[in-house]
Amino acid sequence: MSIKKTHSEKMLELFGKSLKGEIFKYIDLIVEEKFFELQQNDLSSKLLLTAEEVCDKYNVSKSSLERYVRDGLKFSSRGKGFKRMFEIKDLESFFRISRLNNKIRNNG
Repeated sequence: MSIKKTHSEKMLELFGKSLKGEIFKYIDLIVEEKFFELQQNDLSSKLLLTAEEVCDKYNVSKSSLERYVRDGLKFSSRGKGFKRMFEIKDLESFFRISRLNNKIRNNG
């Protein structure tokens, strides 16, 4: 026994399938964006960075990093082979203070 669908029912069914497809596309886009965001933040999620990672992340040379250490940037020797390791919070604080000092110096 076959029940014949009306034109409206057929249109509603097509609309539902189309909407379902659009929802899945939207979800895929969100997942892809979040995955990209996680990849970008991977280095930021670390608590300690090596000197090489600091240079890459903050776009500074090794000699500048050495100068920052002489100027008071904190580091620890907890890494493998007692490499210098830098805490993100110390780096952020140091660079924030450096930017403020540069603004004062340039505007003063």
